[in-house]
Amino acid sequence: MTFCVKLINTRFTFRALILGSQIVEGVLLIIMSAWHQFWIAIFLWAAINALVVLINLNITSLEQRIVPNALLGRIASVEMVLSWCFMPLGMLAGGAAITATNHIDWVFSICGIALLSIPLPFFFTNFGRLTPPQKDTAEETEVSYNDPVVELSD
Repeated sequence: MTFCVKLINTRFTFRALILGSQIVEGVLLIIMSAWHQFWIAIFLWAAINALVVLINLNITSLEQRIVPNALLGRIASVEMVLSWCFMPLGMLAGGAAITATNHIDWVFSICGIALLSIPLPFFFTNFGRLTPPQKDTAEETEVSYNDPVVELSD
């Protein structure tokens, strides 16, 4: 998948890739909710997950270019903790919405519409228009921390 992302990155700008992928993801989710054939739904679900991977790889690449090396681990940890904490909440909310409406296709359509509408305001901002700063490998940013040193005694 990483090889495919490298080829796609040479053809599209970061802005078009991130915003366009999210919009296509929403469209595919709406199509999947309207289609009631199992094999087509599996194909659409695989395409949606491939777009999620595409977005995640590009966002991670952007973080690695912007964030100083000394803070990369902390940023990645916070990102993982937040995403893993909110996943069960999303599953509970989705399950409750499906139970309340008794229509899984409606819930998937609403999620697809939400995925379509989230990136739309970013088309009117500077998101992706600015070039992210490139890391200078020769000159590393020194970050000092006032963390106490803990010595272990035998």
